[in-house]
Amino acid sequence: MSGCCMAYCGLLRVHFPHASSDELFNLSRHCLASVYILYFALSGGASDGGQKITESEWSRVLQTGLIAQKERTTLAAFRGFRPFLCQVWGLRALSDYMQANKEKAPTAALMPFQKLVLELRQHCDDIVATLNQPVPFPYYHTLTLMLSLNLLLMAYAMIEFNSVMTIPCFFIICLVCLGLKETAVALSDPFGDDQVDFDTESFMSNMLESAKHIISPAADFSTVNMPLVVGHKAIAAAKAL
Repeated sequence: MSGCCMAYCGLLRVHFPHASSDELFNLSRHCLASVYILYFALSGGASDGGQKITESEWSRVLQTGLIAQKERTTLAAFRGFRPFLCQVWGLRALSDYMQANKEKAPTAALMPFQKLVLELRQHCDDIVATLNQPVPFPYYHTLTLMLSLNLLLMAYAMIEFNSVMTIPCFFIICLVCLGLKETAVALSDPFGDDQVDFDTESFMSNMLESAKHIISPAADFSTVNMPLVVGHKAIAAAKAL
């Protein structure tokens, strides 16, 4: 998702070389906001189990300038897929700006941006669909029962060895099997505030910072005439050697 947003900002810089940083940020902010809203909706602790976005999270999106207060009200009342609504707003704003801007590049078109937005929507939907289709609960209980029975049989079988070394061996077996089980449980929902969950805060801050750097005036392209004649002479000298 971050890659799609970076590509989106890069294309804005290419297709609108004379646009200001504020204009480019206004054209890219909806795509960035869609990722923020998705992460906030997925976080288990801060977002009331993912059922809603809290006021503190809405205020954070407002403070970063990614959405306006009126847009926040519309998104809060929207019952569909909020990230895609933000992405549609971004395409609408870009389409209007493209029609009004006469200083756009000759190759400027809506299709490359539309392709990136649809790819971004696909990534967002993949995450949500995967989390909405967990392992069925009866399967989980069946696997837990099988694991417990296997450890019980392993403990009973090790009695026949009549060796004290069976104690550390059985400890390692339990550590590995139960550790794999706990890892699978943690990975079933990696969005939240647990120690092993994804660091979505860093994802969002790095994405926003990278987008601002891409659309900043420091990223403007300056034409440099390459010394082609000198290059040909160097090639000829290398062949002579």
